[in-house]
Amino acid sequence: MTSDRAALKQDFFAVRDVLTEVWNPVGVGGLPADEYDSYVWPIVRLLRENPDDATLAAHLITLERDYFARNIEAPQLAPVIKALRALGIEATEGCES
Repeated sequence: MTSDRAALKQDFFAVRDVLTEVWNPVGVGGLPADEYDSYVWPIVRLLRENPDDATLAAHLITLERDYFARNIEAPQLAPVIKALRALGIEATEGCES
């Protein structure tokens, strides 16, 4: 159980970094570290379900539209998806997602 909790914590902070450094729909620097925290857990859960890139893009497009009033296309999210994939987050046996 402890290793599952540690893995989830590591995943949280890794996704948080990608959202802040690569995604950053607010588009400004110097944001608080927790600026995008409300979006992290759903993305961790999604990554653990091993979605295809279109599913990841659709999730981010919805966030940008609904919370940031931005219209963005999937190709513009390629760097974000690449960075999220590079984290290597995937479902682990015996760990609820």
